[in-house]
Amino acid sequence: TVPLFMLLRPVSVEFGPLERTVHVNVDHSTWTADRLGGEGALTYRVVSVPMETPAEEPVVVEARHPPGRAVRSAGEIAWAQLRAAGMEPDPAKRPRDEDALAVRKLEAFLRLNYTYTLAGPASPLGTEPIDFFLEESKAGHCEHFASALAMMCRSIGVEARVITGYLLSEFDADEEQYIVRDSHAHAWVEACIAPGVWRTFDATPPAEISRLAAKQTSLMGRLARMLDRVEESWNTSVVGFDRSQ
Repeated sequence: TVPLFMLLRPVSVEFGPLERTVHVNVDHSTWTADRLGGEGALTYRVVSVPMETPAEEPVVVEARHPPGRAVRSAGEIAWAQLRAAGMEPDPAKRPRDEDALAVRKLEAFLRLNYTYTLAGPASPLGTEPIDFFLEESKAGHCEHFASALAMMCRSIGVEARVITGYLLSEFDADEEQYIVRDSHAHAWVEACIAPGVWRTFDATPPAEISRLAAKQTSLMGRLARMLDRVEESWNTSVVGFDRSQ
């Protein structure tokens, strides 16, 4: 049997022009259908009705600062830096059109005064990691930089969130596709600089971003890409071998 793709609770199946008889078995207990016998392409149209689910009240989540000294630490540093730059840190007094510039000032402060490392000391037990990063170690990885910037933004009245993902920078011209590695994982910040307007900010030192984005041109880099192709070929041609292949 070959399963027919359809949404839940199908009520009718209409087939296109057929050169032969097609038998379909519908299981009403699971709301699935299988095509019995026959090969080749098959065109059909399914009419389904949605499952009845009880209406739910919308959930409104309001952003809150986590407890701990990290909030006060980030706020004290952020306010001090904006005052040193001649800007108003109080969101009630600062013009809204200066929010983007204020975030850029904080982004630049972290880039210039903190060090990127993957081998930094862990925060002591009972100490907020952001607080330890900002006041003690002054060294950390991209999540430390992003979290610190987000907390500093919120302390000056700018809504911000931490985003995690990957830097797509390594392009394989032969395969015409990007290569995404574990080492390309990264974290940055999105801040709301105007009503409904979110912009990307990255407090990680530029040298580290350049390293992540740099194309591997060394012999080891070329060998790594060659091994990637071999592994992909093995996965698609051997591990994923099916009737279509």
